[in-house]
Amino acid sequence: MSTAFMDSALSWDDLLDTWRELAVPEGWRPELTVEGIHMTPPPGGPHNLIADQLHRALIAVAPDDCGIFPTQGKTIRVPFGKPIKIGSPFDVELDTSKF
Repeated sequence: MSTAFMDSALSWDDLLDTWRELAVPEGWRPELTVEGIHMTPPPGGPHNLIADQLHRALIAVAPDDCGIFPTQGKTIRVPFGKPIKIGSPFDVELDTSKF
């Protein structure tokens, strides 16, 4: 893609080159979107509480032949206040409304 983004003076190639050359602080994630380059801070607060509670819930019901590895780099987006449901073999539901 080499056309300029809508409302952007920079071409796709210019934005991509800038994105590649960014010196990003540890934990931050640069995202190249239609609007330009956005910096996403590392997760914290409620995110970490939900991740901890989900990990504990999964460990409690995990079959012996299953492992729970929270560092595998998989992303699951869960809107705060919505339940997290994980099916078989775990059959876990976590209420996140308190976060």
